[in-house]
Amino acid sequence: MNRKTLYTIFFIILLLIVLVLNCSVIDEITGLKQPAAEVSTFQELVLDDYLEKSTGDEFRYINLFLNYVDDYEGRNCNDKELMRIVIDRLCKIELMEYKYKLDSIPDEYYSLNIRGEKAGEKIEINFFGNHLSVFISVLDITEDKQRKIIHYDTAIEHKLFKITGNNLEDGYLDELFSLLEEQK
Repeated sequence: MNRKTLYTIFFIILLLIVLVLNCSVIDEITGLKQPAAEVSTFQELVLDDYLEKSTGDEFRYINLFLNYVDDYEGRNCNDKELMRIVIDRLCKIELMEYKYKLDSIPDEYYSLNIRGEKAGEKIEINFFGNHLSVFISVLDITEDKQRKIIHYDTAIEHKLFKITGNNLEDGYLDELFSLLEEQK
C-alpha cells in the first residue's frame, strides 16, 4: 500500500471515531438515549429501601387517588389482605432508574400512597404511563441525650423510574379504584 492509501484509511477511521463519540454525547445531552442502568424490581429498588430506612415494617393503610388537572378523587383501604395483594403486584414490576425529567405529566393519573406504621412514613407512587415517580418518606429521629431532646423530622427521597417489564395490566388501577370504592 502506498502512503496516500494509508492516510486515507487513517482519516476514515479517525472520522468514524469522532462520529461515534459525537453521537453518544448528543444522545446523552438530548436524553434520546439513556445510559445503561440496571433493571430491577420495585421490591428491590423501592420497598426494600423503604423498609431498611423506616422505623416499622408494617403498613397501616393505602390511599389511591385519581388526579385530574384541577381536582382528585381518593379511596382508602386498611384491609391487610387487599393491601398485601396490591403490594405483591407492585413488587413484580421491573424498573430502571430514570435520570432525566419527564417531558410532561398527563392530565389524569393515579397516585398510590402506602402508609407506614408511624405518622409521616409512606411510599408515594405516581403512575405516569410507563414511568413512576416515587417519594419515600421516613422518620429521621435524632436524640440529644445531654439535653434530653428527641427531634423528629421526615426525610424524603425522590426517584424516577422507567417501567421496563412486567407492567401493571391495562385497567388494573381502574379496577382497584372501583374495588376500593365498594369497600367504603
